[in-house]
Amino acid sequence: MNLHDPDPGTRQAAPASLAIPAAIASGAGEWLALPATGGKADADFGADGFADRLALPAAWLAWFLFYLRSSCPSLGGEDSGEFATAAATLGITHSPGYPLYVLLGRLFVFLPLGSPAFRVNLLSASGAALAVAVLFSLVRREALRVGAGKGAALGAALVAALVAGLGRALWFQAGISDKYPLNLACFAVLFSAVVTGRSWPLTAFLLGLSFAHHLMTVYLLPALAWSAYRGFRPDCRKTANSYSPQVRKSVLAACLFVLAVSPKLLFPPVRASQDPPLMLDRAASLKDHARYLAAGTYSSRIRPPVGMTGWRETAATLAGQASAAGCAAGILGLVLWSRAAAGGAPGAALAPWLTGATGLAFASGLAITGREYYLMPVLWILAMGTGLLAACGFRAGRIISLSRLGAAALLVPALLAFRNRGLAGRDRAWIEYDYGRDLLSGLPARTVFFMSGDDVIYPVFYLQLVEGMRGDVVAIPRGFLTYSPMRERIGKAAPELTDVLARPAGSRTEEEWSNVSARALAASGRPCAMTNPSRETISTGLRREVRDLVFTVFRNDPGPAAGGGWPRARGWYHPSDVLTDRGRWLIALQGIYQRQYADLLADSGRPDGSLPRFRRAISNPYLSDPDGAANNYALALERTGDRAGALAVYDRLAAAGSRLPEAYINAGNLLLGLGRGEEARTRYGKALELSVPGSSSWEYARRKTAGKPGK
Repeated sequence: MNLHDPDPGTRQAAPASLAIPAAIASGAGEWLALPATGGKADADFGADGFADRLALPAAWLAWFLFYLRSSCPSLGGEDSGEFATAAATLGITHSPGYPLYVLLGRLFVFLPLGSPAFRVNLLSASGAALAVAVLFSLVRREALRVGAGKGAALGAALVAALVAGLGRALWFQAGISDKYPLNLACFAVLFSAVVTGRSWPLTAFLLGLSFAHHLMTVYLLPALAWSAYRGFRPDCRKTANSYSPQVRKSVLAACLFVLAVSPKLLFPPVRASQDPPLMLDRAASLKDHARYLAAGTYSSRIRPPVGMTGWRETAATLAGQASAAGCAAGILGLVLWSRAAAGGAPGAALAPWLTGATGLAFASGLAITGREYYLMPVLWILAMGTGLLAACGFRAGRIISLSRLGAAALLVPALLAFRNRGLAGRDRAWIEYDYGRDLLSGLPARTVFFMSGDDVIYPVFYLQLVEGMRGDVVAIPRGFLTYSPMRERIGKAAPELTDVLARPAGSRTEEEWSNVSARALAASGRPCAMTNPSRETISTGLRREVRDLVFTVFRNDPGPAAGGGWPRARGWYHPSDVLTDRGRWLIALQGIYQRQYADLLADSGRPDGSLPRFRRAISNPYLSDPDGAANNYALALERTGDRAGALAVYDRLAAAGSRLPEAYINAGNLLLGLGRGEEARTRYGKALELSVPGSSSWEYARRKTAGKPGK
């Protein structure tokens, strides 16, 4: 049976729900019949030398321009503030260190384009574009090698590039300053070297560069070991003279590896001795340095999978990123290619399977957010398989008459483009930058600001160290208070804390250190502020003004955008599907701080001042407890004498189906005070229904419903 139906008019339409599985089933057997050695010799598929040389740079340029259009104009969440600041100041990042990104990012900072953060974003866009371009070139080469025509190979390469480039994880990371796009570029080049059988000295140099950037390079070690075993084994059976060239190559490869990985080993201690503005870690000994390089700080977050939980989460993440159809297409394409690639480079046929299995095992053992970023190499390999599967539909170069299998593979990039289309609008996203700017601008002069949370710390660091904003504010991550190498810096920046910091770092927790430090600053008369304080901290006056920490990006329009689902910044309504969990939390922080301040004002006898804060908090779509905030808002209205307004808030809560018993109890009390006993009894009854038996609200509502109306 041919891949192309000789008589399409005799076919009957199948149900749409069966289109993809039917296409896969019908095409699988057809390509499994390919001869194991492929249809072309390795010397033949590179005949068009000019096209081969042009393919990779042309693909890189096209994807770079695509990612450039959707890059954030400044900070973009995640660790973008940290890496933009580190690149601009040659700083030391968190463990295990990313000197390759910092050094390359420093070069991009000199570009005369946009803000410094945007320039470093271009490094991520370049890395993402390179990863996709290498995939395009690799799939085109492999499709030609297994017997596809030039048109078929080009079509397969385009499908693979679209699947990888439009994936949510890569597309999102390509627009911000973070380490994952460059890591994927290193992975792609190294994986291509393994599959295409590049020389071992070159491969070793690429391996060293990759390790100098990210430890995720371990994904490739099994494939590299297998490829080395298959490549070296024949020479082991020959004479010593024939074996000596391999020895010389091995020595050269080892030297190149050490040379390439040296920035990883030398940059942190050398730069730390120069006391850079950004220094998130400082090794006091060789043991500490080794722990830093090995990501010892995060060892507690990497654990063997417990049962099947980690694997289930990983499978769900893969399906969410590539879709179930994309995963199935990628796996099938790799199966077919592995059989056809048996005559290629030593160990090439097993390379994607060994690498993918290692990546899946590593990602499944993570107890950390961002699992999808650790699966990006696996998604890249699946995209390669999808492209090779599409070659079934293009094999004869007859792009118009696709087989059902090729058509199914083409649906995957179309689905990804539709699902992730919101990422194309991030060129107008200023949320993180505005957050840090307004946070700093609200602080009194010479404030000592204790920070917690990456989304607070890194925007503040970037604005202070790179853009020079509010240099009078001493911004201190709370974790630095328990970290001995950083305490000397804190003492110099805030001399009022010298006596407090004399005690050993481990004698108190982070929260205890920040509270004790705040008391010392308050006693000295120096302003102090902190993020995420407890209610006790607020009520004891350790912060001068809660408003100093309120998220006030949306000063003119704090309410939700009409139809947009969340507040607006700079006149543009951001699509909600662009936001990560961290981004949503950042927006929710606005409501959290507003409600904290409103509750404090209401409890301290100033309900009038609390009302606008409550309204801002309630308008936030990501507030964790909107019903609780609305209930407190109604209580504040009642204290100001606006009983009608308070009752209207309670009625809206009831109409929205609120399940907060306190709201119905307070509404009943208000109605009872207005002489509307029967309505009050109804509200008490609802509170009794919603309360946990035996709880204080349940006991109160039970007593009220048992009494006479009006009592």
